[in-house]
Amino acid sequence: MEVADESNNEKVEEQQKMKRPSSITIVAILSIIFGSIVFIMGWMALTSQHLEIDFQLLNAYNIMWGLIAMIIAYGLLRARSWAWKSAIALYLLNILISILLVAISEDKAFTFGSRFLAIIISIAIIYDFTRLPVKMYFNVLK
Repeated sequence: MEVADESNNEKVEEQQKMKRPSSITIVAILSIIFGSIVFIMGWMALTSQHLEIDFQLLNAYNIMWGLIAMIIAYGLLRARSWAWKSAIALYLLNILISILLVAISEDKAFTFGSRFLAIIISIAIIYDFTRLPVKMYFNVLK
């Protein structure tokens, strides 16, 4: 049992010595900003008006995603492997949702333009997160 604890402590110490890739810092800070804005806007809208059920659900959804973005950002800054995995999953989900929104949208030109940008950013982040220095930082080499 002590051997396992020592090896975990060594991994944590090694990880702490490793410099955080700047791309992780940028993604985490933007996630904190985005998450905070979405959370606050969702909370204000949910508590300040008598909304129909569709808008209440949308605002509850925004509150949830704002919290998730901030939690993942915290984990990214702390080099947690669960945050790395969650961020990859979140950006893959963002790509799928963007494709679905373009498919069901009535205003294809506007939706395609905005969602295309979201897809490109998501792909760039996923690519960055799969680079060796980033994987080493999160200790997810396999």
